Amino acid sequence: MSIKKLCFLLLLPLCAQAENAVPKPSASLPAAPLTIEEARAQQERAAGMRREADRLRAETEATRARDDAACLPKILVNACHDDVRKAYIQRITVVRQLEIDANQIDRIAKSRQLELESALKQPPSPTVAPMPASSQPAGQPPKPGAKPLSNSSTVKTAPAATVTPATQAKADAARSQRISEAERQRQTRTTAAAERARKAREDAERYAQRAREHAEKKARKASASTPAGQ
Repeated sequence: MSIKKLCFLLLLPLCAQAENAVPKPSASLPAAPLTIEEARAQQERAAGMRREADRLRAETEATRARDDAACLPKILVNACHDDVRKAYIQRITVVRQLEIDANQIDRIAKSRQLELESALKQPPSPTVAPMPASSQPAGQPPKPGAKPLSNSSTVKTAPAATVTPATQAKADAARSQRISEAERQRQTRTTAAAERARKAREDAERYAQRAREHAEKKARKASASTPAGQ
């Protein structure tokens, strides 16, 4: 067997292990937004997930430094450092998963928002004006007794609208309705933003709880496998 083939066979397990170690987007991510408002809401949610990931990353790094320092006075220093490193990898994997999910949500939401905004900017399709009923088709002689069309057309101007108390009250009511609708939409957006923030906190807490459970399970296994008296 050649050396190249032997090296290739030896590297295959390492490549598979490295591929499995890279977190991938979760399968339970939200569906693509259908409106621009939903796209912006998902971008805000992704930003909240990133902020929580930054906080968890800093907390994980601080925990590792503290636990490493606590290993120094112990007899089995190297074994303690290995346990700390394994717990760190489990916690930081959860943090990376949170970042990857946030990036996936943000990327899809931004792409969808650009598509929707581009569709709104498309000009309307041109319409063909209908032929006036009084126009005479080309190539046909005028009917007997018909008056010839004049070259100049008379433009009739509509009379100026008269403001009455009834029309003024109707305009005021319409304006009040628009203001009320705008306020209702603002309150709806505020409530939706608060709900998105709550969901982001719940997602982050779920990721953090999962990391703690993995670390505690690993610690219990390490304690059970350590012989008594060491």
